[in-house]
Amino acid sequence: MPNWYTWNPEQHLLGFFGIKAVLFWQYPSLSTILRPVIEELGESYYYLLVAFEASKGTEEDYHTMVTQLGSALEDGLQKWGDVVATAGWGQLHVQSIDFETKTGRVIVEDPWELTIYRTDDLANNLPFLCGKLSGIFTHAYGRTMRAKVIDILDVGNWPQAVIDLAPSDATLLSELEELMRRDGFTRQERLQFANRQLRERTQELARANSLLTIARNDADTLRKVAEEANAAKSRLIASMSHELRTPLNAILGFSEIIRDQIFGAGANDRYRDYAEDIYNSGTHLLELIGDLLDLAK
Repeated sequence: MPNWYTWNPEQHLLGFFGIKAVLFWQYPSLSTILRPVIEELGESYYYLLVAFEASKGTEEDYHTMVTQLGSALEDGLQKWGDVVATAGWGQLHVQSIDFETKTGRVIVEDPWELTIYRTDDLANNLPFLCGKLSGIFTHAYGRTMRAKVIDILDVGNWPQAVIDLAPSDATLLSELEELMRRDGFTRQERLQFANRQLRERTQELARANSLLTIARNDADTLRKVAEEANAAKSRLIASMSHELRTPLNAILGFSEIIRDQIFGAGANDRYRDYAEDIYNSGTHLLELIGDLLDLAK
């Protein structure tokens, strides 16, 4: 058994990647659970509802694929498919991924959803897997994508589903809303759908508020950094102003004494000392200017 499965004999708990799991027979267990739901809701509504719910959380799936399972989407998606195949999802094969045209194709051997329910309308098959792939490729390509079954091949004893991925102007949620407007639902179904919409909008609002709080905190931090930098600049200017004035005053003072021969025409030794002071002050001033130019780089 792969190491991502665990079994706790004391608590009788099955784990899959550390998450509590349960095993079902595809038939009759899952079929008994899901077929009445499909027949009650109708294929189109069931497909969109399951696909929409399956697309949630796929940002984390995509991040895992390109950071932990592989260095690129194609490699990570294939390894992800190999892992979920051990859970009975069916064996996924990546046929093509094209970032330029925003398209892709995968083939799934013996997908579990076809055992539960297979419809003649190809686009209404495999809602769970198509929802997952729609979400994953939406995050990968940076635009709304839809995964749809375009063919089902019976190869040997197992069916193979061909799934194409293409850009879409409509999201799964918007298609659900359009289906409700077009076909209509009972009062209870409308209430259930309205409650679902309200929960989705509430979650979106909570995420937006969280991002706003982060942005506000970042703005406060940047403002404080700017204020501290401005204060440091003011202190530096004040300090450098004093440092520049001192050697300049010495240069001006000593050069004035030499020019006017304050101590008489024969005081060469004293004038020579003042010339040395002028040279030293000029050298110090040059160093200060060099430091300023270095700071300005």
